[in-house]
Amino acid sequence: MTLYLITISILLSFGGLAAAGTQPGETRSSKTECQPESELYVVQPGDFLLRVASHYGSSLFWEAIYVANADRIVHPDLIYSGQELKIPGRIAAHRDSGDHPDSVLLNPFCDVGSLPLDDLNSEHLSLYSLDDLNREFELAKAEETEPEAVKEIEPDEETLQAFREAFEALVYDDQDQAELKEEEQQSAELQMLMEIDGMVLDETRSKIGSDFYDVFYSNWQAPEGASHYTIRVLEQPAPSLGTIVSVEVNSIVTFRMRLQPRYDMIREAGEFAVRQTHQALQGDHYQVRIY
Repeated sequence: MTLYLITISILLSFGGLAAAGTQPGETRSSKTECQPESELYVVQPGDFLLRVASHYGSSLFWEAIYVANADRIVHPDLIYSGQELKIPGRIAAHRDSGDHPDSVLLNPFCDVGSLPLDDLNSEHLSLYSLDDLNREFELAKAEETEPEAVKEIEPDEETLQAFREAFEALVYDDQDQAELKEEEQQSAELQMLMEIDGMVLDETRSKIGSDFYDVFYSNWQAPEGASHYTIRVLEQPAPSLGTIVSVEVNSIVTFRMRLQPRYDMIREAGEFAVRQTHQALQGDHYQVRIY
């Protein structure tokens, strides 16, 4: 974690990377850069906030539009024809940008200080938090009153060399930790596969199918050395003709039979299915039998 913080600090110091509101792999268009000038939208007959938001590219924008107009909207469901709504600049610009809506949703407000936060009802918020908005407002005010930054002192070669050595030590330490973590993950995955391997899944639907599964499961013993397989017991209803039960090993049918609601028949069929499936896993030749 320390390595990542140092790396981020270096990037921010030598180029100001990390544009707010962008997703990995996205390139922010100049059209979606901060535009303090909001756009006015006149509510049309039949409009509601979701429809207005969709007009600007995503129905998810509705909450940001409500936040920007909390002094004009008492309840998000109550807007009226002819009403003028302020559309935040980033949302207004999104229509023609081609960017993913997420880049706007993460930071839709250019000027938090201009938002009517005192009129916001937190009960109507889910995507944004009133506390977070107030915090951003206070930070914006603090930045306006901050004195001019002190000019950075150029570090000497000795300091730079010490930093390089510390950085390399962190890199190698993180690489060792990453390799160890990968080994632990592989071990965990192998253990999980061992636990899953050989499962017998019940995908029956009726009492007949359930009884068949119980007989099969209670008699099933995997052949020695068998691995990397899953058994599925399936059922396909056949109206007026009982039900068709089948057994599959890794999607290969080893048994298929039409059963009637007679337990002695079900028991025999289950025991026979066990033998058929056992032979299949041993690699013997077998035939799918339909009765």
